[in-house]
Amino acid sequence: MGWAQKLPSGRYSGLYRDAEGKTRRVRGTFAKKSVAERKATAAEDVIRERKYHPPEQMTWNEWLPRWMLRRVVDEGTQKIDNHRINKHLVPKWGTVLLEDITQPDVQDVDLRTPKNDGPHFS
Repeated sequence: MGWAQKLPSGRYSGLYRDAEGKTRRVRGTFAKKSVAERKATAAEDVIRERKYHPPEQMTWNEWLPRWMLRRVVDEGTQKIDNHRINKHLVPKWGTVLLEDITQPDVQDVDLRTPKNDGPHFS
């Protein structure tokens, strides 16, 4: 299970143990301890369950957790993104191989909801 370490800046760093038991640090620092712990635990889970998949054999759902670990965004942004990902992207691409997703496919994605005509990707 990952843990957080408070830094002199007042922010938090997420730490976890790799397969050899070495302490590793997730990329980025976080304003909230809970976010640092969540990122660290997720990184540790990926290490434990890691099976190598060449990118051409990886589905979008297999790739998503790896991408999420590398992102450093505000907690509010993460909540909004999680909603959009679960509502629009997982149903569309979850079981699709990464090599089968084209640039035009990505450009055609519309993340707007009927009630919100705000920012979207298209």
